[in-house]
Amino acid sequence: MIVESQPENEELRSVIVRLGGFHTQMSFLGSIGHLMSGSGIENVLEVVYASNTVGHILSGKAVARAIRAHFIVDASLNSLLAAKVLDVKLPIEDAELDLVGSAVTTDTMNTTEVTETNTEVSSSTDVQELTDLMHNILSGTATRADVENNDVLDNICRQLKCQQNKLCSRTASLWLQYMEMIDLLRKFVKAERLGDWDLHLQSLHEMLPYFAASGQVYT
Repeated sequence: MIVESQPENEELRSVIVRLGGFHTQMSFLGSIGHLMSGSGIENVLEVVYASNTVGHILSGKAVARAIRAHFIVDASLNSLLAAKVLDVKLPIEDAELDLVGSAVTTDTMNTTEVTETNTEVSSSTDVQELTDLMHNILSGTATRADVENNDVLDNICRQLKCQQNKLCSRTASLWLQYMEMIDLLRKFVKAERLGDWDLHLQSLHEMLPYFAASGQVYT
């Protein structure tokens, strides 16, 4: 209001008023909760959090818990995709799969588009190489170049992308969009913590369509 009330020739008119990083995260988390409402994510989150807490998570008010909760769900979805591509059996019982929710597991991963046999299933050697790479990263012995130049990792990433393209049902598309939103959230958090202004602007620019789709007014 202060800026808008200034005369046209005032220097203050050139100032752009915007939300800070914390409130931008809160608004985006609210957008995610709004867009995913009724998808079954409430039931998924209630496996870990109390029902009252889930409401605060999806509204974006509990920022720290919301980020943690969405990262957990995103990791679970990525694990399902990776297990499909790598032909690895997840260490989870069928009863637990039902508890997680058929909206995430059955409808998302067992669509008719992915009934065909994966002709590029990775061998156990590839899985072992990726495991060794992960341990080297955690121990600090692997460099960034080791990760970027790893042919097996590049091949797996291509297969994961191919697998995502095969999931064409509405439910699968919704959850793949959710994963994209969480990747965007992760990018924004990274920009805030590193003080990377260019990455901040890029991630904020990519958030704007989600703000519009969810009715969030970003000012």
